Amino acid sequence: LGLSRMAFMNDKIQEVTDQRWAKVQLSLEALRYSSLNSRITMQIFLMQDRGSIEPLLEQRAKNTEAISGLLKKIEAYPNSDEEKRLIANVAAKRLPYVAGYKSALTLLLNEGQPEAGRKMMTDVVTPNLISYHKAWEEFVAHEGLCMDQAGDAADTYYVTAHHQMVTLLLLVLGLACGVAIFVTRATTSEIKNRLQAEEGLRQAHAL
Repeated sequence: LGLSRMAFMNDKIQEVTDQRWAKVQLSLEALRYSSLNSRITMQIFLMQDRGSIEPLLEQRAKNTEAISGLLKKIEAYPNSDEEKRLIANVAAKRLPYVAGYKSALTLLLNEGQPEAGRKMMTDVVTPNLISYHKAWEEFVAHEGLCMDQAGDAADTYYVTAHHQMVTLLLLVLGLACGVAIFVTRATTSEIKNRLQAEEGLRQAHAL
């Protein structure tokens, strides 16, 4: 019973840890892609050659698509209500950020208004980017907190299971000793009675 409880605890904690750690890794990867996109956007606004800008735009689009895929993977995991709220917050903060930098790029590349595009990047896109990254960081922090709580629960569960195992072992040891004493006394009594009977038979045979 004790070993089965310990195995159950290990499996449960491993399952929780694996799921949450996987979501943390996906979140950090999404943040990495987002940071790359921020640097690419900065490069685009500093460059003049349209031929050099096009590959950067393609890479930025691929990174954006990768972020969307990572977000879907996170949503596919079993999530608590708080996790769903945090994920929804990430998605909500992402929308104005993406729309903002697309508008800024349109001003820069299509409408020939680089100054307006840069101003929009400074006044609109950058604050949205900060809020967007903050939403990701809040989700990662929540997952880390849950992992810590799972570890604390595992410690408590381990101590309880350990005490139960010790109690069960002592109980089994006591029962084993009781059975041993009972059997030993019964066997000793049986041997004594047999010896007495044999002695009586010998005396009867002698008479």
